Amino acid sequence: MKIINTESGKPYQLNPGTELSIERTNPFFNDYGEQTLPVSLPDSDYNRTLLGNPGMTQRKDKVKMVDASIQDGNFYSVCRQAILSVTQGESIETSFYMNEGSFYSRLEDVYITDVFGDETVPGVTTVDQAIEWMRQLYLSGGDERFACFPVSAQEDDHKFILNLWDTRSDNFYFASDRDRIPAYKDRLAGKKMAVSKGFYLTPFLKANYVLERMFSYLGYTLQPNFFTETEQFRNMVFLNNIADAIVLGTIKLSQLIPKVTCKSILDLFRKKFCCEYVIDEYAKTASIVLMNDIIDSVKGIDLSPYLVGNIKLSYPDSYQQIILRASGSVDSDNESSLDSLPLIKSQFPTAQFSKEYGCFYRSGYNYVPSTRYRYSVKEIVADSSQAYYEGGILPTLQIDVPECIPSSFMDAPIYIGNVQYLNSSLKLFSSDGSESVDATDIDKSSDDSMYLMLAFVYRINSTTGGTVTNYGADENTFQRIGDYALIYNGDDGIFERFYRKYDTLLRNSLHDVEAKLNLPMSLVRDISAVDKINIDGVDFLINSMKFSVGSKSNLSEANLLTMNLYEPVDRAKILDEIIPPLVSTGYKWEIKSSYQDISEEDYNNSIYKDAEMPAIFPPQPTSEYVGKQNFVRKLAEQYNNLSGKTAWRITTFWLEVVAV
Repeated sequence: MKIINTESGKPYQLNPGTELSIERTNPFFNDYGEQTLPVSLPDSDYNRTLLGNPGMTQRKDKVKMVDASIQDGNFYSVCRQAILSVTQGESIETSFYMNEGSFYSRLEDVYITDVFGDETVPGVTTVDQAIEWMRQLYLSGGDERFACFPVSAQEDDHKFILNLWDTRSDNFYFASDRDRIPAYKDRLAGKKMAVSKGFYLTPFLKANYVLERMFSYLGYTLQPNFFTETEQFRNMVFLNNIADAIVLGTIKLSQLIPKVTCKSILDLFRKKFCCEYVIDEYAKTASIVLMNDIIDSVKGIDLSPYLVGNIKLSYPDSYQQIILRASGSVDSDNESSLDSLPLIKSQFPTAQFSKEYGCFYRSGYNYVPSTRYRYSVKEIVADSSQAYYEGGILPTLQIDVPECIPSSFMDAPIYIGNVQYLNSSLKLFSSDGSESVDATDIDKSSDDSMYLMLAFVYRINSTTGGTVTNYGADENTFQRIGDYALIYNGDDGIFERFYRKYDTLLRNSLHDVEAKLNLPMSLVRDISAVDKINIDGVDFLINSMKFSVGSKSNLSEANLLTMNLYEPVDRAKILDEIIPPLVSTGYKWEIKSSYQDISEEDYNNSIYKDAEMPAIFPPQPTSEYVGKQNFVRKLAEQYNNLSGKTAWRITTFWLEVVAV
């Protein structure tokens, strides 16, 4: 066996009989990659020189990991070498990290913002150029690297829209200097202040572009994969909340993504989409593998001829079910996430799921006494960030996804939370140009959080928008844009599309199996930890494999996991079984009201004086409610009658059931 220092091209001196004990782990089930147990090298002058004299107490520099390779017959592996300790004159304790182990060892303290450095958007040096560049992104629906679309945001208690598009000018609202920030519901009711053109505009980075740049920065080529080959995911972006991204004329890419480690980006994809990265350290390539692909793959690699002795099968104390939950939230007024889906049904019996908005809502009725306006309302009871959890007594495996899911509004773009300013100190002014009494300086070092948030961009007719579902809208007319949603629930949500098959295994299988295999080194070299294998006609997943290099024995120890679904098979319910769609009962609710004039004294003494009249959210209409005043609301109020005189009355508002 040879262990070669890559920088010098020279082999280390080894102790006689040196063996490397290597553990290859499946990243779906383990938090560490392929690596060796610690091994001792002689602390010789020769080895010390190759390693930069790691045992010198006078050294000024930190000891760093070095590149190496291991050769033994048909086995060859490129790796990274870590120095663990040095006993002067005796030994150098070291470990080697291969493939995924090598890759993850490079990620320590590497931030995604380092990948982009001071890079800016090419060809954009003025605010006007930046606005026109973003305008073309909007009109085209984006390119391979960037997209932009309106999102709801907030500053203090003021909600408004970033990237607000003005259909009259066929440009962004803030492509010109303005004297107010339009509110997200009533644009004329927005805050009055002088705003220079270019504020409240920001582009979004495509997620595939970020991954490609990150792997390239780390020295790897990302291979074509599910996300690059699926149209919807080619249009997936990282959202940001920068309110002054283009005001300096240049657009820094590092400001368009949260300052998180590269590992956080990888973990977002791993945990959200139940996928892993398979690294070829020799070819310097990275592949993305979905758990679904492994489960659905054809019969595994047949290792039956290499089995030594009998396998050992262990049964679990209990099976498990999956909980999917976002680790962060955008703190919207709408936000709500109940512990489980059955709890939504229990607390809100008429709740329904909106596949277009990705939220759970209930329908009700409201009445405005002053205008006698009657209308139906929809209240969101759990928004698009609602966790997936079927509930019940089965123990759980909780997957905390390091992300925030933008919140749903039924009358505005997806909501991303508070904005932040990185390039300016914005001074608020009143509409006449004088300094406002509530003027506020916003420091460049604003540290409002930017979360990892994903969304799809779509282009429907003349509208470019963003969504966390697989539906886009043009003038409130919805259109399906693909087969995948970024929310956890629903027929096209993350659980159904990426986790159901794994959840079924957790509920019915994944028993531990121990097997000893006499594998030739060529096969040991080629088997991936994410390969499905087959022994005596039965498929297994690999949990881990232990083998030795430099040994006279080819014996490997394999820890495997069963894939057979054991009877009785338990499967997660679909959403419609937990929260069934409402069906017609043959009846419907109608809003009724009446008025009774009263004296001023009766008004002042009434228990209904200036009472609130909240919306009514009734159960399903049935025959038992027919001929009755149901859910009665009363209000004693003062008003001006038709003669313009002050008068008093009691308004009564209720619901009645009638046949359809």
